[in-house]
Amino acid sequence: MFRGGADQVAALDNAPYPTVFPPMIWHRPPAGSGGEEVLVNQTGACMAYIGSQIGYGPASDVERARMDCIMVRNS
Repeated sequence: MFRGGADQVAALDNAPYPTVFPPMIWHRPPAGSGGEEVLVNQTGACMAYIGSQIGYGPASDVERARMDCIMVRNS
């Protein structure tokens, strides 16, 4: 989305998908770690991703649903 016109996007199509709303996280795990590169946008999605990466993510589907309810209600 922020890579210029259609010609530039076609030439440099290296983003997983366009992001429109900041904040954005572009996480590139170290080579050989087996991690997948990810581009996340929207505050709630960024916070959920960061939380899971540092060990503060929900432990169950029920906790994740509660977290999502709180996040959506407060955004």
